[in-house]
Amino acid sequence: MILSGKVEILSGRDEVRVEYGAFQHLGEGCLKVAEGTWKPDFSAYVIGDDARVVRIPCSEFFAAIKEANTATTTATSSSTSTTTTTAIALEHKSEEIV
Repeated sequence: MILSGKVEILSGRDEVRVEYGAFQHLGEGCLKVAEGTWKPDFSAYVIGDDARVVRIPCSEFFAAIKEANTATTTATSSSTSTTTTTAIALEHKSEEIV
């Protein structure tokens, strides 16, 4: 997920160009296959000076979903998550995000 800044996406064999900005996401296709087997059909690069991007591994995403579902069914539960995500500050257009 992009928190701030802009990212240029080059998608598919034709490298169709699209700009993504704050609160847009990419790579959700990895949630539909076994972890570690997904291969993106796009490249993503920072546009401008910098961008803040959060990369959430599939295992952490599904753990958070499971915990959220458990919390809604068990209203008295007081457990808290220690799952962490990686925030990445990208500063150069040449850095590929994916």
